[in-house]
Amino acid sequence: MLEAWGSFVHRHRWTVLVLSMLSSLTSLWLLTRGGRLDSGLVLDGTESGEALALMERELPRRPLGFDLILGHPSWPVTSAEFRAEVERALAPLRGHPRVATPQVSSAAGQSMSSGTRSLRLSAAISV
Repeated sequence: MLEAWGSFVHRHRWTVLVLSMLSSLTSLWLLTRGGRLDSGLVLDGTESGEALALMERELPRRPLGFDLILGHPSWPVTSAEFRAEVERALAPLRGHPRVATPQVSSAAGQSMSSGTRSLRLSAAISV
């Protein structure tokens, strides 16, 4: 298939070159006319765009944040040693002015059993 394409391009090289230049010039002209370059995955005016706008209007804004998954190969999350190490690891975050208090996420807390060896913590970042 590539051989056939290469052969076509070689036989019609001037036509392919002119079409490529027309395509590039059209793109540049559209850019100068105020085209918007953004990485949005949702187009305005579509059903998904309307749904996104509705969600942004109706739902509360979620702060920027991150999750930490902490674990130990032999200590369960309920052990005193594990809790002490978690507190030691979180000490720099607790003192940072732009990080809200890290909390155990509700999903991790509900699924936690005495034999679980990892814990998910969520922290919000104040901008």
